[in-house]
Amino acid sequence: MPEMAEKHVNYGCLFCKAGCEHRVAAELMETNPHIEAIAPVRLRYHRGRQRDERDILFPGYVFIRTDMDGNLPLEIKHRYVYRVLCNAEGDWHLYGADASIAEEMFRAGGIIGYSRAYYENRRIKIVDGFLKNYEGNITRVNRRMQTAEVALTFCKREMRIWVGFEEMEAVDSGT
Repeated sequence: MPEMAEKHVNYGCLFCKAGCEHRVAAELMETNPHIEAIAPVRLRYHRGRQRDERDILFPGYVFIRTDMDGNLPLEIKHRYVYRVLCNAEGDWHLYGADASIAEEMFRAGGIIGYSRAYYENRRIKIVDGFLKNYEGNITRVNRRMQTAEVALTFCKREMRIWVGFEEMEAVDSGT
């Protein structure tokens, strides 16, 4: 939907049957041309090697992007969608940090690749990638599996996700 870049964009999130995220996203876009939907995936290392397989990053969740402001729940009809996530007032729009997470997922095309990192004094330093924005939220690192656990707050719930990183040599900037 290239025309959305010129209009005001709204983000939302659907709670759906786990394992059906990609089907829900594809069928929603097929039946609702004014909605973009993604089921974000992550790339991870497996036995020391990058995998081409993609794991669902947020099981049971599909992010949507639209230029609609109206009553979205009436637009979403799918057998695997349990509900549109809404706040206490019934508003489906994501705001603040929640909208930022959704925006980042769309900007990445729904694929969270490997971040690049190095170790400095037993602390991980993120150079680029998804983890760069969440370095302070890294709760655990599995150096052998080259993954890091990140604690995110989304829709007032803490979610912990594991994402991959590539370890690189520390670069001396000379400063």
